Amino acid sequence: MEKTIDVKKVYDDLSKKHKLPRFNELDKEIRLNELEKTREEYLLYYIRLRLGEKLSFFANILDSCIHPLSQTFVVMHESKSFKEDDKKSMMEMLGKTMGLLRENILLYTTTTEKEDADYINRVMKEIPSIKKEVDRVAKILKESWSKEEESDTENYFG
Repeated sequence: MEKTIDVKKVYDDLSKKHKLPRFNELDKEIRLNELEKTREEYLLYYIRLRLGEKLSFFANILDSCIHPLSQTFVVMHESKSFKEDDKKSMMEMLGKTMGLLRENILLYTTTTEKEDADYINRVMKEIPSIKKEVDRVAKILKESWSKEEESDTENYFG
């Protein structure tokens, strides 16, 4: 039987040691309680991995909107919704996100508890602005489906 840990207690102790964000703030982002079967000494490592997964998800959204490679109907339709200013803003945020993701790769090879904690702090400072940009992009994508553009369907099925 796998031993479970009190994630909140272990995190709160680590938080005091490394001045990490509040448990509830981080739990809201990556569901910390799901890490209860993690060994205590690896908690920050797994938190860093979960944050990396979230950043990767956001980066993929931004990247596919900036430079759509697929020629599916969905991509053709949605890509028309972005102006140059939108793409510039997305590109800036993608750069910030990719920088954090590449730093995460470096930490896979030589990580310490302190390095994991420092990374978690950096990501949690950037997450609000990244989420704000992804939210803005998601609204544009959603709104693109509210607009009627008959020419899209005529050309696609044509």
